[in-house]
Amino acid sequence: MHLTALTGIASYTANGLIRTRKPAGFMEVIKTMQKRMFVIFIAAMLVVLGAATLLAAKDSSMTGVATKQDITFTGPTVIGGSLVPAGEYTVLHQMQGSEHIMIFKQIGGKAEAKAKCNLVPLTEKAKTTEQRYSENAKNERVLIEMTFRGDTSKHVLEP
Repeated sequence: MHLTALTGIASYTANGLIRTRKPAGFMEVIKTMQKRMFVIFIAAMLVVLGAATLLAAKDSSMTGVATKQDITFTGPTVIGGSLVPAGEYTVLHQMQGSEHIMIFKQIGGKAEAKAKCNLVPLTEKAKTTEQRYSENAKNERVLIEMTFRGDTSKHVLEP
């Protein structure tokens, strides 16, 4: 048996040519390849779209909220049940499942506190950074609410 892409497939015997069969035409091969490439392209686009949707869904609960902020406490402050000293802190926002967690890390120090938080939408972007405090039975200042300039939600800390 002799195979060639241009002339077809032919079988030979001692007496000569028995049968000749033409392969699929060049254009048919190209069309088949194009169809396969199109299917692969569509599948890849669906994977990319799915990944983008998952990322958007992951961050949608924190829409309008910066993931990192800085804040200064002028005196000792209770955050999520932990007393931290006065100073400058970096505030990181994390999602742990469906819970919004705020992590306060002292800049240049070792103090750290975590607090669960509820985001309450504002009617417009916050123009200033503000904190609200209450006082506990030990006369300690307790952080209960924060609004960061530029955010579209305020942070109400859970006790």
